[in-house]
Amino acid sequence: MGRLPRNSYCCLMTVMKKFSLTLVLISLFAFSLLGQVIEGHSAYNEERVSENKLPAVQISEYLKTGHFISALSENMESEFLQMALFVVLTVNLYQIGSSESNKLPYQKTKDDLNTEADEELYSSEQKKKYPFWWPIYERSLTIALFLIFVGFFLVHAYGSLLLVNEEHLRLDKPLLTFWQIFSESEFWFESFQNWQSEFFSVAMLCLLSIFLRQKGSAQSKKLHRSVSYTGGH
Repeated sequence: MGRLPRNSYCCLMTVMKKFSLTLVLISLFAFSLLGQVIEGHSAYNEERVSENKLPAVQISEYLKTGHFISALSENMESEFLQMALFVVLTVNLYQIGSSESNKLPYQKTKDDLNTEADEELYSSEQKKKYPFWWPIYERSLTIALFLIFVGFFLVHAYGSLLLVNEEHLRLDKPLLTFWQIFSESEFWFESFQNWQSEFFSVAMLCLLSIFLRQKGSAQSKKLHRSVSYTGGH
């Protein structure tokens, strides 16, 4: 195969640079997911064979089990709940000195106030043109994140149902329905243990960003900013 023309190569590199943050994070996600599948499949089969005296399953079968579905979705669920709540809470709540917070009202400069006024004017004009869609668009990020959270929450419930019913079949106990899984303490234990870690990590990010810096990061205050300076720039 021939080499890419120089212009095509430069264009490809430019596109990759523009999307490099997302590409790297997706790559890390894919690597982690592959690791979860491989190690989860091994752990699942070890339990089946050594403890339950059942035959091992292939990876294709493992991907349909509650063991995999529940583990994957419960982590995703907590991530999107954390992001959705953080987005909506930062509208009206503050942390002075944090790069993750809006400025407090008395910290706003004339330029900040002018920018907010322009934003409100633009929003009012668009609301007149699109009275139904514009209020949704104004909150679309939060809505999308909450919908993804609900989706993974339900998938987590389905995975937990498969896992519980697999155990019930082995013990010859009655199978649960989908809605009965929400009365199971194990399901809520899995959810709460993931939620608490997400909320705590974001709280630590808010607090640590008051005092600590990462040169060049969009998530950090500039090096010369004071401890009380709020916002990332």
